[in-house]
Amino acid sequence: MKKLYALLLFSISLISFGQTTVYQESFETDGNGSRYTTSQVEFSDGFGDFFGRTNLNDTAEDAADLIVGTFYTISGTDGDFCFAGMDLDAANASGSGGSATQTLDITGIDINGFSNLSFAILLGEDDDGTNQDWDDADNLIIEAQIDGGGYSTILAVEAVGASNSEPAIDTDFDGTGDGTTITSTFQEFSAALGTGTTLDIRLTFTFNSGDEDIAVDNIRIVDGFAASPSITAGPDVSGLDYEFNAGPSGEGSFTVEGSDLTGDITVTPPANFEISTSSGSGFGTTPIVLSETGGSVASTTIYARLSQGLAVGDYMDDVTVTSSGATDRMVNLSGSVFNPLTNALVITGVFDALDGSSPKGIELQALADIPDLSIFGVGSANNGGGSDGEEFTFPADAVSSGDVIYVVASGQTADFNTFFGLSATPYESGAASINGDDAVELFENGQVIDVFGDINTDGSGEPWDYVDGWAYRVNSTGPDGNTFVLANWTFSGTTQLDGSTNGASTSPYPIDSYTLSIPTVGLNELTMYPNPTSTGFVTISSPNNEAMNVQVFDILGKQVKQTTLTNSSLNVSDLRAGVYIVKISQNNASTTKKLVIR
Repeated sequence: MKKLYALLLFSISLISFGQTTVYQESFETDGNGSRYTTSQVEFSDGFGDFFGRTNLNDTAEDAADLIVGTFYTISGTDGDFCFAGMDLDAANASGSGGSATQTLDITGIDINGFSNLSFAILLGEDDDGTNQDWDDADNLIIEAQIDGGGYSTILAVEAVGASNSEPAIDTDFDGTGDGTTITSTFQEFSAALGTGTTLDIRLTFTFNSGDEDIAVDNIRIVDGFAASPSITAGPDVSGLDYEFNAGPSGEGSFTVEGSDLTGDITVTPPANFEISTSSGSGFGTTPIVLSETGGSVASTTIYARLSQGLAVGDYMDDVTVTSSGATDRMVNLSGSVFNPLTNALVITGVFDALDGSSPKGIELQALADIPDLSIFGVGSANNGGGSDGEEFTFPADAVSSGDVIYVVASGQTADFNTFFGLSATPYESGAASINGDDAVELFENGQVIDVFGDINTDGSGEPWDYVDGWAYRVNSTGPDGNTFVLANWTFSGTTQLDGSTNGASTSPYPIDSYTLSIPTVGLNELTMYPNPTSTGFVTISSPNNEAMNVQVFDILGKQVKQTTLTNSSLNVSDLRAGVYIVKISQNNASTTKKLVIR
């Protein structure tokens, strides 16, 4: 499977420290057949199999470029172009078959009169953040030949293991990577060369299948080589979100390090974000200086968060990481300030009928009038694989309190109506293609407000298993936030919904039977902040000044606190860190909210 993701791209500049560049190939112009030659015609099938010169910084993928697909991204290119290969035995552009091994040769480099030569190159690999791609047959071997005396290996990249492992420099040329890991940021590597008159360089690429790949750039022959100052930083940080008036956000982190430096590293946050070198404290908007020692800065974790007091909206900007003589690095930070949650929709049921075939779906109910349903969406977490995020967003329909909403798997409206004896028009989405071991998430403004099942657990054999069956919410419970509360659900048991119709099943699905016996009020106006909190207090803001009765329950349903508020401030300093459910009652009406204490 090809990996689809994007990274910001940067440029590396060559800094001169009394060194002489004898030869340089940066692939910025097409030199195949003149400055270098390849064993196979450069090709790309457009789907991730390719061998050739490509523009990594051109997201438009112009026809003049080798089309590798925008999924292929490596940061730190020297200029725009590099030379890269993946799955080399695919057919080339003319339709002829390829070979798993291909070469790029640079010949006839004049080195006469130079006595301190080195070979230098930038190497990178497109990976998913774990580098677990290469097999033992995959490699890049770089050889040099002086005055026709025969080729000798000067650099090699090999897999560190036998299968699906990371690529790394092979320091002893024994076929196993044991040195610096090759990542999705280009890094500079070098090797000493001998003296003579004419130098030839050969790069041999061996990649048979899958997404094993390598990219090379800025090949140089340098007399008196000195490594350029280099800094690395990343990954990008997203999900720095909070509700309006409840900031700052939770924290994310990235790392910064440097080598061959001539000065300190400065980390400068963008507007609306704060950074710190300590988790949970020390956040600010001023730059952080990391002192170099012996030309290096060890890998340092930088924590980031979205500042408090911001208006509702989306925020995205770059942290700038700089050091004298080194190429600037950028780390993208992103987050959102959401409108206060209404919690006006709840998951009331899930069903997996007719021997796992059709219909499959999700039942929800509006707990208050919703003028614009598009602030809500659903997603399914399949086979315990974790959240896939919001896969279906409702259209901008208006629904009234008590309305029941159905989302069924794509193309299953007719089966849904036949099975349940209805003439409804449910929403259709692949997000509802659930098996009885899949969890379901309900989102409001991008935040999870209710969940059925454990998104990180395959439900097969679990107490909430509903294969060929159903699960239905207990009256007057929910929404439960992002914590699944098993006690709030009833179950048919597996294989109980295999009748030709719902009525013919062993345990019919209790369609449209959820009731909320406690009247709810203020769902659109009552807010609780900060949430999450680490201050020991939360403020509960009500649309009127009447006293509020507040009950706090742990995730097992045990009441751990009860009090009457007259000043909107709830003291939670006596509660341990964790997730709680807060029930707020006022004027014979009540609602519940999730509270996270850190």
